[in-house]
Amino acid sequence: MKPKTTVKTERTACPQQKGDTRRFAVMRVAILLLILSLLVTSGILTYAKFTNSLYAQRTVAAYDAVGERFSSNYLVAGGGVRTVSVASAQETPIAIVTVCNYEQGKQMYPNTLDIDYTVTLELVKLSGVSYVPATAGEVGAHQITVSHGGQTVYLNSGNLSDDETFSGTLYADYGATSDAYTVSFEPYQNQIFLRMTVVPDENLALSDLIGVLKSEIKMAGASSSWTGSFQDATGNAPSSYDGFNYRVNGVGSGTFTLRWDATKVGLSDMSRMTLLSIPGATEDGSSITFPVDAEDVNLYDLQFYKINITSETWDVMTSSVVIYEFVAS
Repeated sequence: MKPKTTVKTERTACPQQKGDTRRFAVMRVAILLLILSLLVTSGILTYAKFTNSLYAQRTVAAYDAVGERFSSNYLVAGGGVRTVSVASAQETPIAIVTVCNYEQGKQMYPNTLDIDYTVTLELVKLSGVSYVPATAGEVGAHQITVSHGGQTVYLNSGNLSDDETFSGTLYADYGATSDAYTVSFEPYQNQIFLRMTVVPDENLALSDLIGVLKSEIKMAGASSSWTGSFQDATGNAPSSYDGFNYRVNGVGSGTFTLRWDATKVGLSDMSRMTLLSIPGATEDGSSITFPVDAEDVNLYDLQFYKINITSETWDVMTSSVVIYEFVAS
């Protein structure tokens, strides 16, 4: 018998099978590259769409414009000096100091969180260019009183400071809200001043509100000036905007009248409500007249919506579309 012969064979792919495998790998790479390309292109187009959109830019600007949403009509972050004016030494200088849960003039954007705060009061004098604590001897017979919520603090030679009496909470559920403190200089004097500091809850990352209040004699109407102006970027034509930001601000007191061409723009409902909520404000068609006093509120931020703005320039917008008149008192 012949011995069995074992023949070993190797499995080899036929040429057609090798070709199919190679084509499948190439197709997979091509599909992955196509997907990556689409994702990159989509991202670029999305970025271009939103960064070139005036509407998107205005939306961001409007959000930034709400401010810190913790403010006062007399006190500011970092500190400042405000004057309480009277017409003669026989008058008692009185200021109503507010503590608000919104940026001044922007009541339509109140803080969405409750704000707990405390108040510190201190009698100070001017030494060189700085305000420093006053001594009992320097205060003498002068007295400054601060009242709020049925409580009154008498600051005088026997009580130079107070940091325990006043505190409060501005509740978000109430919307735009404020607390008012009445400050009186008794009698009139211009040597001893009040430093008032409002400290918010440290967990809210809000700035302290600080101010030095002083009194002076000033003739009625002197240095009073209020104006109105658009706050939008003038590098873009008015027709490119859907609406307009308008600011009314000034110093002193008087009567301010705001008029607008109702065929061109309209005052937003929130802005209208803000102005008409001012005691003494009146409305006549497309105009609102209201009293202003920088000692209470020194600016109002308003919004107009576009009705028919086509080829108007910014000069036309300020000379005929929205105009104002101020009469000092």
